[in-house]
Amino acid sequence: MIPILSYAAKTALGLSLFYAVYALFLRNDTHFHLNRAFLVAALALSFLIPAFPVASPFRVAPAVLDGISEAAGPLPARGLGLLDIAAIVYGLGALVFLLRFGVHLIRLAAVIRKNGIRRRDGARIVSVGADISPFSFLGFVFLNEHGLEAGDVRRILAHESVHIRQFHSLDLLLMELAVVVLWFNPLVWPYKKSLQETHEYLADAGVIAQGFGGSGYRRLVFEQHVGARLFGVGNSFKQSQIKRRMSMMSRNPSAGGSRWKCLLAVPAALALIAFFAVPRFAASATPAGQDKSGPSQPAKVSKEKAAAFMGDLNKIDQMMAELKADYKSTEDESARTGIKAKLEKLAQKRQELIAKAEEQGIPLPPPAPSVPSEEMMKLKRTAETIMAEMEKTDDPAVKADLEKKLKELKVKATALQEAGGPMVIKKKGELPPLDEIKAKLKSLQEKEAVVRAEMDKTDNAEKKNELKKTLQMVLEKQQQLKELAVMAEAKEAKVEK
Repeated sequence: MIPILSYAAKTALGLSLFYAVYALFLRNDTHFHLNRAFLVAALALSFLIPAFPVASPFRVAPAVLDGISEAAGPLPARGLGLLDIAAIVYGLGALVFLLRFGVHLIRLAAVIRKNGIRRRDGARIVSVGADISPFSFLGFVFLNEHGLEAGDVRRILAHESVHIRQFHSLDLLLMELAVVVLWFNPLVWPYKKSLQETHEYLADAGVIAQGFGGSGYRRLVFEQHVGARLFGVGNSFKQSQIKRRMSMMSRNPSAGGSRWKCLLAVPAALALIAFFAVPRFAASATPAGQDKSGPSQPAKVSKEKAAAFMGDLNKIDQMMAELKADYKSTEDESARTGIKAKLEKLAQKRQELIAKAEEQGIPLPPPAPSVPSEEMMKLKRTAETIMAEMEKTDDPAVKADLEKKLKELKVKATALQEAGGPMVIKKKGELPPLDEIKAKLKSLQEKEAVVRAEMDKTDNAEKKNELKKTLQMVLEKQQQLKELAVMAEAKEAKVEK
């Protein structure tokens, strides 16, 4: 899955789980400070837990193959796939809500610039038109005093001052950013509404605690509830359902033991951490009961490491074989380009793996020769038949004709090597001399240095792509020659004995 879609989906799942806990167990309690802390902390955890996954204690991945799966990855889609369309739709939706958020902020700034700021009872007041209900944002109170009694203005300022002192606007800013990321999650809207309701409960409780009459304040809340509201950012005096605000103001405080229900966030967070955990990498360890200082330990560890490295090499070879088969089966140029890029990454990973084994002194046995393709096998059988006929005949004309056919077969074999891997036509069991192999390997290493230097110099994308293909072929041939060198050295050592 595309990373941004995967992260957004995980975040949406976390937010939904936390909101379910809140709606089922906490929403009707009067512990408003705890409810606010729960909602804000849960919002933060919903984004942090998927962003920093921990290692799973249950799932294990090989440490040596770190990055190989990513290098192989899924094959590129032909044209525009469903995930690409989903990513485009998601991005457009996020952009719309981000622009919406920006428009609200610009409108607030325009109102402040147009109407100016004055101070009253320690509050910074921005006078607004008759169609805007009182609300606060950051340190400003947006208020229309037309038609309000002096006592009502004091109650409104007391209400909005609670929002300002408790920094409720910061919660709303975080919530608006969450809406931008999780606009597709239907539960993000009731989550936002619950956070705003909690702010209003806190402000209502703060006003009553300051000694303002309960009945007069309830009347004001009801009257202001029918007013207009133009801004989506900020704490409005009429925010939340009127019935619930009235109910919460008259409700008896919840029992003290109900405070502990906030701890339900802990198992919810642990469940998300376990669900989003990634496989841990296996570390080599000394087998139980084995003496580390024993004489047989180095040999045993060496064999185990060699087996592990060979397993990893075989896995890479299998991935490369599958990608080569996919390359041959498709005619889509974009798909072929993606496959080539993955083959280059796997080849580089293979070289790094072999270099790591050499650095650690791990004796890697020569890998089993790759199984040639059916077409290559036919060429090989034909070449063996031609060489057998050449040994039987003494006619120069017939030999010349057979040699011509053999050269044509070698040209075809070379073409197949370029597309699907090396296959040298020789007599059965015959190996080139070790000196010849080393000379060719040195030549290829020099060519590799030249190609890399040219890649560093050029900025032409097309030329760089061609150089990458050449480098990939050079690296593959180097690996083939290294394998031949190992077998040739083993053969010479056997002959000397």
